[in-house]
Amino acid sequence: MKQIPHLTYSEQFALDEWLNDYPENMSYEDILDALTSEDESITVWAAMKDHPLSHVAGFIDDTRLHFERVVGSTLHD
Repeated sequence: MKQIPHLTYSEQFALDEWLNDYPENMSYEDILDALTSEDESITVWAAMKDHPLSHVAGFIDDTRLHFERVVGSTLHD
């Protein structure tokens, strides 16, 4: 995985787990906001396309938090 400089490892991991594509120049918060605003530059996994985008944003943030809990002590963002 190519590290995007302005995202933490946990943010990038969570985004990459749930999204097929997103603008690399946006912040984590901006990506989640754009996702819930149905910005077409952000593409969710096909398996998630029928879920409300606000739920997908929640899944992403839950994944980020889980990553930080599991890996936090061994990986510094």
